[in-house]
Amino acid sequence: MLGSSDVLAVARDLEVLSDGSVWVLNSSAPYFVGFGPEGESLGAHGRAGVPPIDLPPVPFTEVSPRQFAAAVFALRQAELTGDVASRLTAEDSLRLLDQMAQRVQGEPHELASYLPWYVDFRCSEDGTMWLNPLDLDAGGLSGGAWWLRIAADGTTQGVRLPDRFDAYRFSDSRVWGVYRDEFDRPSVASISLPTP
Repeated sequence: MLGSSDVLAVARDLEVLSDGSVWVLNSSAPYFVGFGPEGESLGAHGRAGVPPIDLPPVPFTEVSPRQFAAAVFALRQAELTGDVASRLTAEDSLRLLDQMAQRVQGEPHELASYLPWYVDFRCSEDGTMWLNPLDLDAGGLSGGAWWLRIAADGTTQGVRLPDRFDAYRFSDSRVWGVYRDEFDRPSVASISLPTP
């Protein structure tokens, strides 16, 4: 956790590249901030000498009270109870989510502005950055199967990974992660990446 906004904790991520640079993603703005191996600033959005990267627009501009409540439910319940999964039954969760959605105030565009654009940030050894946008249908502050690939030169490309695959490590040609079958059993897996 890098910090917090006035409304929600800022979704966070940082990556250390093989050249020793550290890149931090502030997903509420969103922007990157880079630091070199000696702590020198590499600027925001891209590498030193590389112009800012224009990220695609966020996939949502309006959010219903129900969508907003569903996105922040686990975070709010963790603040209140210290735990979510083991303390609430499915029925209790649904009842509390409904109550929370009824109490949410704000216009749909305002509610959307409180949510992070991206919820995961990874880097591969070749300097490619990977961003996972917030997916309101995935539940919670999570991303879905779609990732944004940002090459070292600043070019961007959308890449869809398989459903039920959680990406953990990216290389120039493969992604390693956990695949969950139809019974939610996890297995370590890797997949080939499409060439840009």
